[in-house]
Amino acid sequence: MLTAKQKVRTKLTKDVAVSIARAYCANKRDKAQALLDNGYSESYARSGRREVVFRNVHVIEAIAEIEAVLSEKCVWDALESERKLQETYDFAKTCKQPPAMVSAVATLNKLKGFDKAVDTTEQPAQLSQADLEVLRTLARAVTDKGLKGPQLAQDERKVKEA
Repeated sequence: MLTAKQKVRTKLTKDVAVSIARAYCANKRDKAQALLDNGYSESYARSGRREVVFRNVHVIEAIAEIEAVLSEKCVWDALESERKLQETYDFAKTCKQPPAMVSAVATLNKLKGFDKAVDTTEQPAQLSQADLEVLRTLARAVTDKGLKGPQLAQDERKVKEA
């Protein structure tokens, strides 16, 4: 987000700013193309001076409004898709069609991102010497009181149940 100092008030009308913001969002966030679509010269659109236009308060506000609308639409679409997939699953279950049920569940899992591979190669966090000392002290306190609890083994990385 730009600070107040970075925002610029140039002589852009609100309508021109909205037009630039629409072109920017429609052209895969290509600033140069957005300016070209709004009648700016090629040399201005391709130069660093285009940033002056995109720091304009009206352009920033228009882009934020468009992004908010798009965000709401995406959320609604995901919820609507999930509802329709649930209806499809229920109908397939009523009709006793297991392949259709499986297909609905698989599609729902893809929609929610469950089809992505999960990295299971993470190594467990190593305890610092200070943390190991605290654990040893707690283990001694528990065993000194005759309570059964976890005891640290000679190998600091293994914990045995008492």
